[in-house]
Amino acid sequence: MSIYKKFVKNVGIVTISEIVMKLKPILFLPIITNALGASDYGVYSSIFATIAFLMMFSTLGVDNGFVRFLASEKDKEKVSLGFSSASLVIFSLSCVVALIMFIFAGTLANTVFGAPDRVPVIQAGSLYLPLIALFNITLNFFLVRQKMLTLSLFRILSTFLPVSFAALLLIQGHGLFAVICAIVAVQAALDVIAVLAIVRSIGVRMPKVSVVWPYMKFGIPLIASGVASVVLNLGDRYVIGALMGAASVGIYSVAYTLGSAISILLSPIILALLAPASKSHDEGRLDEVNKYLNYSLRYYLMLSIPAAVGVSVLSTQIIYSLTTAEFLVGSAGVTAIIAISTVFYGVFSIYSFSFYLAKKLKNTVILLAAAASANIALNLLLVPVMGLLGASLATLICFLTLFLACVAMTRKYIHITLDYTFFAKCILAALSMGALIYYLQPIGWVQITGSIAVGIAVYFGLLAAFKAFKKNELAFLKGVLRLQGTAVD
Repeated sequence: MSIYKKFVKNVGIVTISEIVMKLKPILFLPIITNALGASDYGVYSSIFATIAFLMMFSTLGVDNGFVRFLASEKDKEKVSLGFSSASLVIFSLSCVVALIMFIFAGTLANTVFGAPDRVPVIQAGSLYLPLIALFNITLNFFLVRQKMLTLSLFRILSTFLPVSFAALLLIQGHGLFAVICAIVAVQAALDVIAVLAIVRSIGVRMPKVSVVWPYMKFGIPLIASGVASVVLNLGDRYVIGALMGAASVGIYSVAYTLGSAISILLSPIILALLAPASKSHDEGRLDEVNKYLNYSLRYYLMLSIPAAVGVSVLSTQIIYSLTTAEFLVGSAGVTAIIAISTVFYGVFSIYSFSFYLAKKLKNTVILLAAAASANIALNLLLVPVMGLLGASLATLICFLTLFLACVAMTRKYIHITLDYTFFAKCILAALSMGALIYYLQPIGWVQITGSIAVGIAVYFGLLAAFKAFKKNELAFLKGVLRLQGTAVD
């Protein structure tokens, strides 16, 4: 069926862009960490963690409402009016929030950042907030119109261009302040290009704030959800910064980034689901929605389980190859625990998508708020006793509980059939793959890359030997890999 062919193709396109974007740490982390050191890298990561947190308040959920309400809209004039109105509101609000961050930079530097001498750097970073907020609404426009190639291109450019200029400045001997300024300048240029591309496509309409109210009404509950999600994913770094200092934040951030890298497997699925699943739901085709989510969960777990095992086994070698020995202290255990946690969080994200479709967002808010509160409490309890390992264990406990609670709450909205036999085979094949990679003990990028290739072959070879796939599943997976769909029944 054509609807699935398009879905598979979109997943494939976004997956490729995600893979390319995940090359960023490999290419730039060695330069940034060596040039900045653990302390300044901790400030660097904390700035963007703070911006991610404040983004929730600078959009008021308008960006989410824009996607949900215009996903099935065919009238170009209405889309143009919606985009111009949403962009104006988001940019204006984000400028206000950025000003607040600028004013309170000193407070941030002396508390959660653990770096009192970096106030100018934080103030420069605040300028990034309205720029990335505006850029995100442009990306949502391409998502609504299902222009996945354009969307992926701009996401890749936004990932690589700012940090490329930053790395160039570091190589030339400049410091953290220059790095932040370069990132801000490049993002501003990307905003201009993206907006011009959209204007050329749909023209310009005079913004009307009244148009945005339905988006805001739908999206405001997502503010609490988004804040809770950011706290859940990044709150541990604030606790570590306050209790252990910026250097520990830098070490933890590297390990966390590596462990959570398997989220690359989730992002393409969620992005590809937003528009078509919303349209199918609104038009009453609930069987299609269930199939979207069933296959999404099945293939996410099929890929994320071995990814978590592989990252855990190779964590020490990868971190050492990317950074310096300073970042290895306690990082291996953290990476493994965060990788497992990320698998559970991904399953939660797929299940909770049913709340988004049914417009029952308060359920997501309740779950995330409870998990975020528990995460902070557990971090305050475990970090003083267990250090960075305690922070990662707090994340695992919260993500696992979040997943279980969501499964229980979504039963009346969605029908996802968990094939426990299939997943058991995935786990067994992944553990066998992990044992082989551990035995190989690769050193350096050539050997690491080779061991990953061998591991992938062994994993899928074992799944084939276990007869884990059905014919229609093989067809679906083959379609993903080839960027062309095959109907699934």
